[in-house]
Amino acid sequence: MKIYPLAATAALCVQLTCCSYQVQTVSAPQLDVYSNYEKKVPGKWALIVDPAQFNHTVKAEGVNCAAHNYPLDLRSSFKQSVAGTFENIVDSVEVVDGAAPAETLTSRGYAGVISVRAEDLRSRLIFEPGFFTSTADATIELDAGMTVYGPNGKLLGTRGTGKGDGNSDAGEFCGGTTNAIEHASEAAMKDLLGVLGERFTNAPQVRAATGRKEPATQ
Repeated sequence: MKIYPLAATAALCVQLTCCSYQVQTVSAPQLDVYSNYEKKVPGKWALIVDPAQFNHTVKAEGVNCAAHNYPLDLRSSFKQSVAGTFENIVDSVEVVDGAAPAETLTSRGYAGVISVRAEDLRSRLIFEPGFFTSTADATIELDAGMTVYGPNGKLLGTRGTGKGDGNSDAGEFCGGTTNAIEHASEAAMKDLLGVLGERFTNAPQVRAATGRKEPATQ
């Protein structure tokens, strides 16, 4: 007679220890890019974004909530965030298919081509035990590369890293942890795009490629 309660208990344990909580992500462009110039980068630019590597499952360190996992898919939000960032620092930008060669795009009247590629997503998730529930502390790190081409060839090649932290009440069954990961992801994305945006807008060779000379602000 004791087999049934034990089986039911085992099934309940499996249900409770195999939860997967999808992290909700939103666009997080960096709208406060520091520039040495008063004006945006002139011209119409083609923007190619490859977000493929920003799909990851976050798992906890230690014992607390260790049986749960948190799928984090930043691919769509990263693409939107890159576009939003460059719209703020370039006169005109248009997201294009990455399959089109740079030479073809520049021949269509673009001043150049900006190519941003996601490279790596790293995470750390720990829990601080509390009296009733735990506090989730999440850290997200994002790496991305950027290459800029003009009519006469490569203008800029660089790589940037963004880091963000977030914390939240983990909740009774650890579901609240997604809030910490979401906040950390948004902060990391803004940090990363701030780095790439500053390197782009402050590169003299990028501005010179448009044929307009602009003095940097003192």
